[in-house]
Amino acid sequence: MDKELNKFETKLCSDSAHDAAFASLLKEVHEKKKSGTKRYGETAYNSLGIKGIFVDINRKYQRLKRWFWDSEPGADLGQATESIEDTLLDFAAYCLLMLMEYRRTNRQEMSPPSKKERKTIAIDFDATIAIYTGWKGKGVFGPPVPGVKEALERFHKEGALIIINTTRSEIDEVRKYLQGHHLPFDYINYNPANQEQQLSGAKVLADVYIDDRAIGFGGRWTDEYVERVLSFKPHWKREREAKPHEQQ
Repeated sequence: MDKELNKFETKLCSDSAHDAAFASLLKEVHEKKKSGTKRYGETAYNSLGIKGIFVDINRKYQRLKRWFWDSEPGADLGQATESIEDTLLDFAAYCLLMLMEYRRTNRQEMSPPSKKERKTIAIDFDATIAIYTGWKGKGVFGPPVPGVKEALERFHKEGALIIINTTRSEIDEVRKYLQGHHLPFDYINYNPANQEQQLSGAKVLADVYIDDRAIGFGGRWTDEYVERVLSFKPHWKREREAKPHEQQ
């Protein structure tokens, strides 16, 4: 009886140590994720959605396969850019990120439909979200347009899918700007519906497009409308021309 009790106590201690080690590794994965946010598939995610995370998982898998399957464990893989431990931690982080996105998407799919259909709103960035008076350089943004935070919060409260639709290439900087100013959004230059409907075009699907360079089309190509298009100038250009003395 005492022998069996000792075995049971040893197993409990072993399980406890295993759980503690597992919890410690989860914490290490979290810390690594926080310290290397830019590396965790954000750019691929913006262009490919959940498939973007899978791209990174596969990249790490291929590295692990070369290490553990295609060669002897511990073999020299040449100019390694990261350790195997880092690769395994990255692999775990990407898997958790993919699970988070899967659950988020699945909750949206499983949730009961609302009485009114969810709107998708695509919103330009420069001169619509951030004040813009002309190109100042990559990563140079003006302060938020007055009222934009309240408008985005209202869209978010109403359940709209908010897509930032910009020609800017510095997507990470745009994201940091939005997050830094606490401006709610869901995606940048990406809508999961494009993939679901197998649409390969660059234009993101939306119910409404908000842009400082847009002219709403009322269904008829009248002479007046054509003249509006030909003489159109965005608001910031009209304001600049109206106050030339204030320009630097």
